[in-house]
Amino acid sequence: MLKKVEAFIRQQALLASGDTVLVACSGGPDSLALLDMLLQLRRTLGISVQAAHFEHGIRGEASRADAAFVKAFCRERGVPFFLESADVPALARAQGISLELAARETRYDFLWRTAGEGTLVATGHHQDDQAETLLMRILRGTGTDGLAGIRPKTGRLIRPFLALSRQEIEAYCRDRGLKPRHDATNDELDATRSRLRRTILPLLRQENPSLSRALGILSDIAAEESSLLEALLSERWWSLRQGKGILVEGILALPLALQRRALRRLWRETATEKDLDFSHVERLLRFLAERRNGTLSMPCGFCALIRYGSCCFSAGEEEAEPFAAVPVTLPGVTTWGAYRLTAAPVSGKVPQGTAWDFAMDGGRSLPGLCLRGRQPGDFILLGEGRRKKIKEVFIDGKLPREERASYPLLAMGNEVLWVPGFRRSAHFPIKKGNPALHFHLDRVQ
Repeated sequence: MLKKVEAFIRQQALLASGDTVLVACSGGPDSLALLDMLLQLRRTLGISVQAAHFEHGIRGEASRADAAFVKAFCRERGVPFFLESADVPALARAQGISLELAARETRYDFLWRTAGEGTLVATGHHQDDQAETLLMRILRGTGTDGLAGIRPKTGRLIRPFLALSRQEIEAYCRDRGLKPRHDATNDELDATRSRLRRTILPLLRQENPSLSRALGILSDIAAEESSLLEALLSERWWSLRQGKGILVEGILALPLALQRRALRRLWRETATEKDLDFSHVERLLRFLAERRNGTLSMPCGFCALIRYGSCCFSAGEEEAEPFAAVPVTLPGVTTWGAYRLTAAPVSGKVPQGTAWDFAMDGGRSLPGLCLRGRQPGDFILLGEGRRKKIKEVFIDGKLPREERASYPLLAMGNEVLWVPGFRRSAHFPIKKGNPALHFHLDRVQ
């Protein structure tokens, strides 16, 4: 079994020579066996091993006895040991969360604080834990990422025992003469995981005794396919993004699997790390397919703002933030969101245009000329040194408030030269004998 775990560690590149690993040890069979195995392998792997125990304050004297047991185990073997205690039931009540979630959050907070920079943290998750996790996710509804289950390595968190079953770990403890502690709360049926472990999984194993291995294979396949989809999306990601949003037509041109993944990635990057569930993703996709401006309510107090070909997430029903400025190509074509600006010099008579055409003196330097959305302090010159705020231009033109942040402006710094369809600056008038610079704006999406 030792060789099996060593081979898994090397295959998954979980540890390298010179690494320090902090083992999260509760005193139960899984974590105690993991600590014992890594101590045996430390010379072979060239690693340093430490141990940490978090006493949750849930089981009274039994919980304190667990902590004393792990401390003595480490002292006998000369293993650096770290201990912390907390009243997790009180924390759960104060935060209004489940006891299980409070225990997990406080435990991992302790582990990462103790590990510090560079040290890895190892937990005793095994194949049966993987099986339980997959079944829980299937019952609640999950996708490819969820089927990937517990990964052997997540950042600096490693799980060397995913190579073993619970039965193998218990056999190892017997062979090594280890006498792990027993947590009676694991026998209770009030948690989903405990119910699956005690009632559902035994029934499924009557159909397939190798159920944990079968679910482990499913997890491995899902993990590889999920990684492939992420890589495919990453190749296209920055061509899809615009400012804090994402191009609607760009998303809709992707295969459906990547459409869903793109929206979930945008959500995690710009809204909250809490993932979007399937129903919200599908609802948002249907809204994007309508190809119109609008607002869609989303979870966690956010809304999706769709403005002129771009979608972003915003807290509440607030106005969308301006998209990133794009330098204007002179002469040439500049694209900003759903708009395309064409700039061309005119040597003769300036063509008569519409409200979407603008001409100015082409013999002047235009440093920093860009196409962008409205920013604080923007103004336009009206002549005789008078200025007008762009906000007032929009109000006078009766432009809906929700459309103002994503409305295109031709600007240099805070001076706006042209508000297409509404106003043109009195700055840079065309002078007789000088070439003119003509701009035309149209929508491409």
